[in-house]
Order: sequence, then structure tokens, then C-alpha cells
Amino acid sequence: MSVEDRPSVTFVLVNHNGERHLHDALTSIRALDYDGEYDIVVVDNASTDGSLKILGGFNEVRVLAEPTNLGFAAGCNAGVAASDAECVAFVNTDMRLDPGWLTQAVAKYDPRSGYSCVAGLILDWDGDRIDFADAIVNYHGMASQVGFGVRVDKAAVEDGRELPFACGGAMLIGRSAFLDVGGFDPAYFAYFEDVDLGWRLRLAGNRIRLAAGARAFHRHHGTAGAYPSFQRALLLERNALRSLIKNVDDENLGRLLPAALMLLIERVLVASGSDRADYDFGARSERETETIARSALAPLHAVGDIVAELDSLIDERRRIQARRRVSDPDVFASFGRPFEPLGSASEGYLEAMTSVTQALRIDDLFGRRRATRVLVIGYDVIGGRMAGPGVRSWELAHALARHAPVTLAFTHRIERESPSVDIAYFATGEELGALVEEADVVVFQGFAVEGHRLLTAGRAIRVVDLYDPWIFEHLEDQRARSPASARTVLRRDVDVQRQLLSAGDFFICASERQRDYWLGMLTAVGRLDGPTYEHDETLRSLIDVVPYGCPEDEPPRASGTLRNDENGIADDDFVVLWTGGTWEWFDPIVVLDAFESLREAVPNSRLVFMGLELEGRGVPAQQRAQEVRDECARRSLLGDGVVLADWIPYDQRGAFMREADVAVIATRRLAESRLAFRSRTIDHFWTGLPTVTTSGDVLAEVVEREGAGIVVEPGDVASLAQALTRLASDADLRHAMSARALRLADDYRWTKVVEPMRRVIEEPWRWRALRANRDTPVAMTEDAQRLLAEWRRAVPQATAPAGGRGVARTAWSRTPEPVRRRLRPMLRRIR
Repeated sequence: MSVEDRPSVTFVLVNHNGERHLHDALTSIRALDYDGEYDIVVVDNASTDGSLKILGGFNEVRVLAEPTNLGFAAGCNAGVAASDAECVAFVNTDMRLDPGWLTQAVAKYDPRSGYSCVAGLILDWDGDRIDFADAIVNYHGMASQVGFGVRVDKAAVEDGRELPFACGGAMLIGRSAFLDVGGFDPAYFAYFEDVDLGWRLRLAGNRIRLAAGARAFHRHHGTAGAYPSFQRALLLERNALRSLIKNVDDENLGRLLPAALMLLIERVLVASGSDRADYDFGARSERETETIARSALAPLHAVGDIVAELDSLIDERRRIQARRRVSDPDVFASFGRPFEPLGSASEGYLEAMTSVTQALRIDDLFGRRRATRVLVIGYDVIGGRMAGPGVRSWELAHALARHAPVTLAFTHRIERESPSVDIAYFATGEELGALVEEADVVVFQGFAVEGHRLLTAGRAIRVVDLYDPWIFEHLEDQRARSPASARTVLRRDVDVQRQLLSAGDFFICASERQRDYWLGMLTAVGRLDGPTYEHDETLRSLIDVVPYGCPEDEPPRASGTLRNDENGIADDDFVVLWTGGTWEWFDPIVVLDAFESLREAVPNSRLVFMGLELEGRGVPAQQRAQEVRDECARRSLLGDGVVLADWIPYDQRGAFMREADVAVIATRRLAESRLAFRSRTIDHFWTGLPTVTTSGDVLAEVVEREGAGIVVEPGDVASLAQALTRLASDADLRHAMSARALRLADDYRWTKVVEPMRRVIEEPWRWRALRANRDTPVAMTEDAQRLLAEWRRAVPQATAPAGGRGVARTAWSRTPEPVRRRLRPMLRRIR
């Protein structure tokens, strides 16, 4: 943009007793490096401090001294009325601007393409953390700043990102566009006036985007912090309702406004702490009054304000709707997270929001859109050292982040940092519920469902990850435990498995073999029904395959990671690598037996275990791990060919594996192997390691079919030793197998394997529609069957082939009362 094309700009600052902020704000505007013309207008809202004296020191500033406090919205409008520039820039007095702010903002201003409004990037006063870089609006008019408080170097700031509104603290807008939509609504006084302006701009066909280079620095609570919280709460609640009433069309307001009012009342009840039990008719309570905080009553006064000004509000609504050029669905698409529970995060409130959302079918208004937030519930240990379930949580989150914003949440602090995924911690059901409510898709596995009933309810599409056949692992793990313990664990496993199969809208597993198994299970629990089959005869919309994956990048090369003096491994040694834990279903002892035979033929062979078991996972100590330690000591192998390494950090595993020659896996002949998907084998492909493995699992079949290693029968020491010896003596064979393994890695990139989940992210409404039409058969317990038999004996007419409802009513009326009492709870559950 040439100097001649740069728009003229008027900076509008609204001040009320901002003496301690004005100098920094005005000095930063004075120092801007903008090549075009700009001036400054300060609207002083009847300040009683030394503001006017400070303003007198800035000769270039025009001061509009108001006799009363007009508020932010009306003050801004007064400043715009005093300008004839092409653009106006609104800046709070507790901001200071980077010298390039205006140049960067103007670079994103392009009214010919619809971008008549530009939001600046707002940081904290020190420039370390995000204040405003993205925004969301929920369906009852509340708004929030995404990423608030996140460190700048950890935040994903997207330059040019489309926004539902620009923060009024630092924004640029075309003056004509501002005036065409009526400017800020002066009735707001403060809070959400920028949300309302953005809403009306979009209704009129304008677009809003972020200029990440236009940086402003905010001194928090420089102005609003001087006012009581209950006064601020009233403005927030009132203004959210105003935005809703004014801006939503007739068809949708009939659902959104009742929902907003019901949730407002629910927030009042939550904030008041009032005990509902005292209000039960006949309850004993001596108190006729109770004390309620003003912040709890503020929303009710907000409704009172709306009622008092309803006539003028409806007139304003008519004017806005008459100028509408864009439909509600197009505006709603910019909201980001319309179901985020802004205002309260208690479990009771979250359940109320879910009920209101479903009862009034609010989902339908926002249905045909991409997922705007995916929540992955972490599982197992997630940190520097991880086992398979934790790795899968981490990597799925990052692969899905290419398609939608993702939050990875866990009950323990995640000691890893990510530039592309939001990391969250939850300690209570309320905290988890808040995360679930703001998501369109929730992904979880295993025992995450246990104790968190909010994962089995709500509007989000529930993706259940069934990749790990842990029920078979636990059967093996419990063999050494007491029978009572084993029975308890199995019952718990079966119960959790039922919960998962009931909760999911979409299921993923690791292989086609697993899919066959889970299809049988889903059929057995009634999840295979007519609507599901009619939607997709292949049933891929019910359950599909998402294998374990490997990174896009090549593994790092770091010489000396494995071959070093500490491990006692020289450059010319032949290294056999056991690449994962020694869990109970593995057979590491047969590998020790085979290795001793290998050493006789190849003396410079080394066997390295990349860690025997990962501690801190909440699982019992593994007997197999102790057996390895005991056997190595008994055979005097430690320090003489066998290395028991500490669990290798996840980010170092690639470099460690690249220095090995061959990887080995050995399992016993168990049911577990049939359904297992050995995630460590995928790492072998990624690092180009030939794999020597026992047969039984699906990846062993891939290794054998593709020539990426050698497969032997479980327990066959001689064949295992022979395979290792053959690879040790034939470098050409190793290299050929390594090349085939590397080619296989391309089939298992994380970005590729998540393809079935991408479809859910792009069209979550399809799965929501399937859920709405799902049959919900209720399995009859033995007690229920016995009661129905008793009913039939008591009332033979109940089983008559004809007669309709009249016969059913007659049958019920003739049912003995003791039987009816026992039947009622069951019938309620069935209905």
C-alpha cells in the first residue's frame, strides 16, 4: 500500500479518571511510525482526577470534555462523531501501542474484500502473555478471549484469523462501516459492546480479522478493576441478553432466548448457594429469609433492566433485522465455541446447560459446521517418558490439531509443552465438565470413562478409542494375584467396557481384526441398529480403524545415544534391541535364551532393553520385569552382553533405536496376541529396524508378508536364535529389510492414520443425527423377566394379540399393587 493509499485515522480514547494511564497511552500513539495521517481524540467522561491536566500536555490531542460519564460505548460514538477520517482506531487508556501498531493494522484493513474491521493483538503489559488473539461467543451471548494468559511463545497466534468480533481495547474500523451499523450501542455502558458491534458488522456483510503484528500492551484492571464485581456482573449479563435479543432472527430467537433465560436463572441459583431442600413442601426450616451475595442477584437485576427498556430494545431489533444481509447460520459459524459454558463451571450448571441445549434442540442451529474444538482425554503417563497409551493420547491430539483446535486434558500435570495443542489439567468433575461442554468432539479410552459421567452425556460427539485390548492384558496380569483380586478386576473391566460401548457415538480401533471383534461386541450390546445400518452399510460410521502411528519427520540422528562407554557398546558391536516394556504377556526370557546362543556364534553381540517397566502409571509391578533382572544376574549377563537401560525418554527413542541393528519382540501363545497391535513395531518401521518377532499379532503378519523382518513361533528358542544369527551375519539382508520397514512407515504416519477421525471433525452433525435416531434397547435382567412372567400370570389379557392401548390399561389396572410397585421403576427405565 502506497503512502497515498493509506487511510487517514482518528484514534479515539475514552477516559474516566485514568490519570495514571494516559501518559503511557498517548506517548505510544504519538510515537507510531505510520506514514499516513492520523489524529487523536480523547473523550473525557467527567473525570475528577488529574486527567485534564495531563491531557493539557499533549497539544495535538483534541479533548471532548463531557459533563457526565457517558460510558465506553457512548464515549466512543462521541469521538467518532468528531472525526472525518476514513478509519477510527479505538484504544483503551490502559494500553500502550507498539510503534508499528497502526501500520500493521492498516495492512489488514481491506474493505473491498469485506475486511472493514481489524483486531489488534493484545498482550499483557510486559508482552509475555496473551490478552486477546482470538475470541469466541456462546449461544446465549457471552463471549471470551481464547488463550488469555497463555505465554506468547506457547500460543498459536494466527495472523489474519477471522474473528466474531474485535476487542474494543485496540481495534481499527472503517468509519463508514461503523456508522452504517449504528456504532456502539450506548445502552451497554461497558462490556460486550464490542461483541455486539462485531455481531452487527457480520450481519451487515462485513468481516473481521486479526493483525498479529499490531501489538498492544494492556495493564490489566486499569479501569474496570475500580468497580465492584457485582456491578460488572450485571453489565455482563444484561449486555449478553441485549445482543441476543437484537441480533438473532425471529426463527431462532424463540429457542435461544428461553435457553439463555433458563441458564441465567441456573447461574443465579449456583452463585447464591441456596439449599433447594429447604423449599420442599413440608420441609422443616425455621428461616424465612436467607442471605445471598449481590453478585448472585446481579443477573436478576439484569433481566429487570431488559424488561424496563424492552420497547426501545425491540425498536432497535427491528432496525437491525431490516438491514440484515447475512443469515444466522453464517454468523453462528464465526462463534467458534457456541456451547462453551461461560458464566459457571459447576457440575450442576453443566448438566443444566446440557439439558437445556438438548431439550430446545439448540444443536440444530449450530449443527452443520465443522468441529471447532476437539477434546482428547489423556490416558496413562504423559510426559518425558511414556508408554503406549500415553503416547497415543499425545500423538492423536497433535495429528487432529491439523484439522481443528485441540485440547489435551489430563488428571495429572502434563510435563510436556506443545505449540499446536492446548494443554489442560482437571482435578474435579466440574473442571472436566467445562472442557467437555466447550468441545464438539471428545476422544477418550479405557478407564477415563470411569467416575466421569459427563463423558457419557452432553452434546459433544464421543469418540471411544478401543485400540488397547486391556481386558486380555489384565487377565494375564492377574494370574499371579489372588483369585478374589482377579475376579474383582475382571468385573470392573467388563463394567467399564460396557460403559464405553454404550457411551460412544463413534469407535476406533487399531486393526481390521480388532474391528471384527468389536463389531461383535457392539452387536451384542445393541449398538447395531436399523438407523446406523441405513446410514452406512459398511458400518465404518460406527467403528473404523485408526492404527498406532509414527511421526512425519525422520527420527533424529544423535551419535553415541546407544553406543557409548556407559552402555559398554562399541561401534562394531551387533546390537539387538528390546524396544518396550516387559509386561506380563511378553516372553523376554526366551530372548535371553536365544541371545546366549547368538553370543556363541557372534561374540560381539549385545542385547539392550530400552527399559523394563515404566513406573508411576498406577499399575502393579511386573513379574516379567523382575524375572529379567533375576535371570540376567543368575546368568552373569549384566555387563557382559546385556544392558538394562532406564526407560528411554520419548523424544530420544528414535536416536536410540537408529543405533541398533535389529529389534526383537517375543510373546507367549495367548489370546492377547490375537488382538494385540504392537505399537513398538511401528517405531521399528519408523527407524528402519528389521524386526525379529514371534507370530500371532497382526503386525507380525505385516512384517512377514512385507519382508521387514523374520517371524518365528512363540517359545521356539532355536528358531529365534537362528533368525538373530542370520541377520547378524548378513548385512545385505539387514539393509534390505530396513528399506522395507522404512517404506511401511509411510502407511502408518499419524497424519494418515487419523483420516477416519477427520471425517467426524468435518461433519460432526452426521453423528449427532445418528445419536438422535439411535434405538435404545434395554436388556431385561432375570428379575425383570420374572416380574413380567408374574404379571402375565396375574393378568392373562396383557398377552392378548389384539386390543391396543385399552387392553394394556385394563391389564395394568388389574395388576396386583405389589407387582405394580416393583414394575414401575423398571418401566420408567425402559421409557
